[in-house]
Amino acid sequence: MFALTVDASALKNAVAFAAAACPANPSLPIQRGIHLKMATHGEQVNVTLTGYDHMRAVCNTVTIDAHLESGTVDDGQHIIIAGATAKAMITTLPGPVVTLSLDDGAQKLSIDSESTHFAAPLMTGDWISPERDGAEYVAVTVDADAWKSTTACAHKASGKDTSIPVLTGAQVVATGSEVTVTSTDRYRLFTGKVDVLSDADSVQAEVIVPAKELDDVSKMLCKNQDTATVELSANGIRITAGRASTRIGSLDGDFPRWKQLIPTDLSQEVTVDGEVLAAALNRAAVATDKANVPARLELDPDAATMKVMFTDDTEFSDTIAADGVCEAMTIGINPNYLKDGIEAVGSAKVMLGVVSATRPLLVQGEASHHKYLAMPVKLASA
Repeated sequence: MFALTVDASALKNAVAFAAAACPANPSLPIQRGIHLKMATHGEQVNVTLTGYDHMRAVCNTVTIDAHLESGTVDDGQHIIIAGATAKAMITTLPGPVVTLSLDDGAQKLSIDSESTHFAAPLMTGDWISPERDGAEYVAVTVDADAWKSTTACAHKASGKDTSIPVLTGAQVVATGSEVTVTSTDRYRLFTGKVDVLSDADSVQAEVIVPAKELDDVSKMLCKNQDTATVELSANGIRITAGRASTRIGSLDGDFPRWKQLIPTDLSQEVTVDGEVLAAALNRAAVATDKANVPARLELDPDAATMKVMFTDDTEFSDTIAADGVCEAMTIGINPNYLKDGIEAVGSAKVMLGVVSATRPLLVQGEASHHKYLAMPVKLASA
């Protein structure tokens, strides 16, 4: 038997993080569980909580500190409780400290805080976790905020059609100097680079993982963290920040060969104010959502004009200043996709580059590691 005390805030965050990986509709009841494993250091106990979704191959692991108030804890002792139930119980606890206790032979974990008491039933069964899958991982350290924003942009540009799984993924490539994250849904493409902070000259690894899961876990892990460790193998990716980590399994398939789509010799390019263009795109999106027609992006060396004509008597037009070398050209564009591109490059000044009206539009910031392509849309005759 034992009784452990733990900081309530740390426990709530840890249970929520581990439970986020538990599947909603598991094939086996045990898969709904959170695995708690204890490591003893005298009266101090490290409690590691793990949730695992077998179908998505997503595993969340976090370690928190506890203090042994009474009884004994065997090093490596573990229990399993239902993830959703534990989260619902623990998030409502009122006090700053929580006591977790288990009597010998008991089938429930007691959870107490001030006058509130819960008893969470223990789950039985064999716990299978891919904390280490035998694959060889290579690791790099990156800035947490840069990684979080890059994976968010990759998620936006990824495909949502699950019948083509590889397009729902993000390609992650690590070298000694940078990590490149790329995604596409065939109508747009995002590729962003994050500088490597660690000494990793010999690193070379590549994997494709679900873009949504990569974005979701990066937001959770990198919040209030300075750096994150990214580990890659042929079987998946592991991200660690602070005392929490997530492993995401890889997707099968060949990622599209996208590098040849990025124009290297632009004959037409203009620079615009990114914030002003984003505001114009927001207004254009209102019109195109109603009309289900693309916006007309008219480029010339001095201005970029967004136009939408969606009925015989209603139209939208917005012109912003531009600077560059560009012949007069009209491109059909999805304003929502272009707006995502402006946000992705994250720059005050944004360069719009084209080879022709029938080739992808390149969006790039002045000093940004990110590039974004928006495919042109056929326009109706004026």
